[in-house]
Order: sequence, then C-alpha cells, then structure tokens
Amino acid sequence: MFCKEAGLPFAARWTKNKMNITLALGGGGAKGNSHIGVIRRLTQEGFHIKAIAGTSFGGLVAVFYSLGYSPDEIEEMFASRDQTQLYTQPPNDGSSFLGLAGTMVFLEEVIGNRTFDDLKLPCVLTAAASR
Repeated sequence: MFCKEAGLPFAARWTKNKMNITLALGGGGAKGNSHIGVIRRLTQEGFHIKAIAGTSFGGLVAVFYSLGYSPDEIEEMFASRDQTQLYTQPPNDGSSFLGLAGTMVFLEEVIGNRTFDDLKLPCVLTAAASR
C-alpha cells in the first residue's frame, strides 16, 4: 500500500512515527515462543506497547513483558528451561490432560510474590476454571 499524503509506503510512514498499541497474545503451548519475536520486532519498528493481554502461553509472555523483562530476557528464560517440564502433574492431582506443576514452580521463580500492582504496564490475562 502507498500513502499518497506522505509519498511513502505505509510501513515506512509508520516507522517514522512512534505508534502506541495494545497487543493481544494468544495461546499455543510452546509455539507461543513466537510471541517473543513479535514483541521484539514491533519495538524495533518503533511501536510502543502501552498495554498487553494474553491467554495461556501468551499470558506468560504478557506478564513477563509487563514486569519489565525485555524480549531477549524472556527468550532466555524459556531457552534455558526444558519446556516439557512445565507441564508436569503434582502427585495426587487426579487425571487431567496437562499438569501445571512445573509452570507453577517456574512462575514462583520468576515472579515471586509480585502482584499486578508491580507491573510496569497494564496487563490483562484470560483464564477459565474447568472444574
């Protein structure tokens, strides 16, 4: 596409002006790692993420970014961990498709006792109880 007013393609025009956006990240299990690259590229292109939302794996990335971790730091968090261990089941948990015992340990290590009040930008997460 071409922007006649500025005489530039839209992409070139957008990169000249900082754009504020709200970003929504979906789920996808370990494929959700691609969200890290999306954030990295958007910020490189001059987009300013003013708020972020996420579900499932996208929610993890959204929280980490909201806490102030850079895309490189988030990528390293996941790269340095065996992601299959995130979906383990605790003993006596009953039957379920996926366990989240490893994810809980991971979140406690990274987030600790911080709350939404500690976030550097607004973050919305989606969740559903299946019981």
